[in-house]
Amino acid sequence: MQLILADDQYRDQLLPFVFTRPVGDLRCGILTTRSKWEMLLGVPKGTSGSLTQFYLSGRYPLSSGSECLVINGALLPDDGMLRMVQALKVGQQIQYKDRVLAAAVHRDQLVGMESLKKFKDFETIEFIGDLKLIQHPSDLFTMNDVELRSDFLMLTKGRKSAVISGSNQTFQPSDIFLEPGAKVECAILNASTGPIYIGKDAEVMEGSMVRGPFSLGEQGVLKMGTKVYGATTIGPGSKVGGEISNSLIYGNSNKAHDGFLGIQ
Repeated sequence: MQLILADDQYRDQLLPFVFTRPVGDLRCGILTTRSKWEMLLGVPKGTSGSLTQFYLSGRYPLSSGSECLVINGALLPDDGMLRMVQALKVGQQIQYKDRVLAAAVHRDQLVGMESLKKFKDFETIEFIGDLKLIQHPSDLFTMNDVELRSDFLMLTKGRKSAVISGSNQTFQPSDIFLEPGAKVECAILNASTGPIYIGKDAEVMEGSMVRGPFSLGEQGVLKMGTKVYGATTIGPGSKVGGEISNSLIYGNSNKAHDGFLGIQ
């Protein structure tokens, strides 16, 4: 089945973050929600579709498959929810209170929709338990610590980090992972408070001090002397400097000055 990440009926609660992207492309932890589901379901990266606002559908198309597994883009995966989603058959939906969390549908049933809503005549499976659901912008920050740790385990399982240069001082190096092409020199990396992930071709310049949990996305840059406290995520292609704490900076965004950003 084709994987589709769908906007939630309460999408407007996540503005302004979703003005320019579907709900499923919000980043919490190291990865976006879309990337998490793609990895866990074995879907090739970037091949899932989007059920989103009409003005975004040109850049984020629906899909080409006839049968679709539609997952609420506000829903972060865990083991229990993953098993429920994997067991869905066409004509079934998972619901929590008034929210549809996932459904297996025929593609033509999605025509004209902008967000995931209850399907009539579907077999409904009620979810009972705790959910990891992004409902407000503040959730991206309050859940970032847990998601950083979870994503780190998922991304590094069975893999070996690139070599960490001897010019660095490290604490708990087993929880520090460098992707190929990452450059880190003359920095202090303290993973005793949480894992540290440095993405492909990213760079941590001299004099930087990092306390985990922390993620620096692909081709991201920490300028010289940057101080970072967890839980912090720097998206791909971003360049930052100064002092940063408990922050989430989206891709291709820059904070290159020496000022403070975050929560004291």
